[in-house]
Parts: sequence; structure tokens; C-alpha cells
Amino acid sequence: PHRDFEMRLARFMHAEDGVLCQSGYAANTGLLQCIADEQTPVYLDVLAHMSLWQGVRSAGAKAISFYHNDADHLQRQVLKYGPGVIVVDSVYSTNGSVCPLRDIVAVGSALGCILVVDESHSLGTHGEQGEGLVASLGLADKVHFRTASLAKAFAGRAGFVTCSARFMEYFKCESHPAIFSSTLLPHEIAGLDATLSIIQKDAWRRERLHACSNYLRVH
Repeated sequence: PHRDFEMRLARFMHAEDGVLCQSGYAANTGLLQCIADEQTPVYLDVLAHMSLWQGVRSAGAKAISFYHNDADHLQRQVLKYGPGVIVVDSVYSTNGSVCPLRDIVAVGSALGCILVVDESHSLGTHGEQGEGLVASLGLADKVHFRTASLAKAFAGRAGFVTCSARFMEYFKCESHPAIFSSTLLPHEIAGLDATLSIIQKDAWRRERLHACSNYLRVH
């Protein structure tokens, strides 16, 4: 069931494969610890989630910030310090802003960077079936890794990393949270699997969520 759900969630997010983690925090710290080291510049939006900053620290990499949602400043930073890893949230929990993903991806692709997008606050809530912003914008093949906390729309205790099938095995042998923490339990997998079915079919929940959000912004 564990592996079946990983594959189902990966397909849902238009990814080749994926890995379940103990939490979104473990997904972010474990991923960055796997793909960066002291030689790697990591470019983070100043409002990126703290777990992403912690992942850079655990990797011993150099954290380089860029102005919030500013692709031009990101480009200047990469040109100054060299290719590395670009890290953003698709929707920022601190202020609700949406990342200009097409612009960020364009910069990363042009300058030879690895792209990491935290979809914790768009998975389940954005896209025709809740597949998240990256997939809904047609960028799944341009973003190397996506992470998500499944404690948001999925209301469970887990995290997820989308990746290639080859990297999936590497992550399990390299990520410290994956190696040194316990796995998810069968009833947790069953609950997440059932929740995914609801997310896929109940579009009215997303519509109501966005209607309430728009109302709050206007009033």
C-alpha cells in the first residue's frame, strides 16, 4: 500500500515517481541535504518556508536570498554567484501570495539551475483536480523536484517529494530523515489514499475555498 500510494500521488501530480516522508519538514530538509553541498549556491525566495532554509543549513550549502517573487533579482543573483539550486513556494503561507512560476522556471532553465518548488499550499487547492500549480501550469517537466506537506489539504501526517524513479531510490539511501526516522503506518497510508480520492472528485471544495479567499481579500 505504501508504494502504491507513492505511485498514485506521483501520477496525480504529473511526476515520474515520488517518495513519502514523515512530514513536509522532513521532505524539504531531506531533499536539500541530498542535492546540495558546500560547493552549491542555493537561491531561496526570502519568504520560503523555514524548513527549506534548514535544509540548506543541513547540507552545508550557501544560502543566497532573492527578493520575494522577483525573477529579475533572482537572475542577477544567479549571474553573480553561478548555477545552483532555486527554491520557491508555489503559494506562500506567510502572506498568501502566488509565485510567478513561469518566470522563475524560465530563469532557472536558461541559467542551468535545479528547480525545487514547495507545493504544500497549492496541492489539493489549485488545478482542475487539485494537482498543484506546477502541474496545472504545464511545468511538471521543467521543475526537477516538488515537495509538499500532506498536513494541509490532505489533513494527514506525511510529506512528499516528486522526483525521477532513479532519484527515488537514492533519496531513501541518502536523506537523513528517511534513514533515521520511522516510516508511515498502514492506517495513515489508507487515510491519505482515501483523501486523494475526495480531492480529485470534489471540485466544489476548491471552488468554495477560492470564493472565501477572494471575499476576504475584497472585504
